[in-house]
Amino acid sequence: MKKSFFSLLMFSATLIGCQNNTAESSKPNGALPASPAAVVADTLCFEFKYKQDVTSCQLIIEGDKVKGYFDWSPFEKDGGHGVLENGVKKGEMITVDWKMMIEGSIQTEELLLKLEGDKLSKMEGELVEKGDKVVIKSPETAKAQDVLMKVDCSKIASAIDNAKAAETAMKNMK
Repeated sequence: MKKSFFSLLMFSATLIGCQNNTAESSKPNGALPASPAAVVADTLCFEFKYKQDVTSCQLIIEGDKVKGYFDWSPFEKDGGHGVLENGVKKGEMITVDWKMMIEGSIQTEELLLKLEGDKLSKMEGELVEKGDKVVIKSPETAKAQDVLMKVDCSKIASAIDNAKAAETAMKNMK
């Protein structure tokens, strides 16, 4: 009986060991599968109105990555409409490239945005050309110019559609 119990115990241990070994060996270098951290995208919409000028922004934030759309529509003037790309969020600050259609041409401007609760501040400062885009010369001294307030995304849907249309037009110009 002792022999049977010991044999059964050894067989079970061998079987369990083989199963674990098989699972580990199916991964490169015997590594166990990593559990993917679920990164959920957060879509936020903002709007700023001054008289008849309207600025609208849709941010899609995934972890520290940011993308979306930005639409600047001054009353009875050409505005800038386009896509936000290559954005990075560090704390409250977001740095993102705004690739826009403005006065029939394509331009890229680096935007510096500050996200505080229901407010999104567009930071302003002296602009300079850096490579193929315009950037704020001294970001550390930039001041909040326009403060966009959080709104339901349906409220700015037509502005975001304008920005998406500009994105499509820019792709077709290439």
